[in-house]
Amino acid sequence: AFPESAGRTFLVGGRDAATGATLADVWIWNGTNWGTAAVTGNGPTGIAFHGLTWDRGRQRLALVGGMTGFAGSDVMYLGDVTPTSIRWTALPNPGAGTGVVDPPSRIRAGTCYDEAHARLVWFGGQLLDNGGNYGAVVNTVHDRTATSGWVLRPVAQRPVGVIEAGLAYD
Repeated sequence: AFPESAGRTFLVGGRDAATGATLADVWIWNGTNWGTAAVTGNGPTGIAFHGLTWDRGRQRLALVGGMTGFAGSDVMYLGDVTPTSIRWTALPNPGAGTGVVDPPSRIRAGTCYDEAHARLVWFGGQLLDNGGNYGAVVNTVHDRTATSGWVLRPVAQRPVGVIEAGLAYD
């Protein structure tokens, strides 16, 4: 993801190709070289198959979904960035009884920031429970503004359930 305020590209987590372990490191590309970021705050201890985008409404990196170890993550992380660092804040879903529809934990979903409507968009992916069991591939659309929780958007026409698809705003 490219936070304009930092003027750099950020890479967060992933899986180690040799061991399969989920990674928590953050790398920054300055256009010529990669360097590691100074990481502070309450961020993921290791995450893969997540969505990462620049949230212009909050002026923060937004990390959603993914797998931590072998469990699904339903926590959203926001990152305050500089050209050399990131400070994470965990933003748990509001939970049942609040009138907000929390999307279930999922991996490999498309994520982007919709500038025209000032909201994050999360589409598709595969459900994953806290025991690491893979579930259905979904084709639901959730979005979230800077002041709301996730909202399930009823959409009459949409692509079939997909995983690992790119999603971008233009």
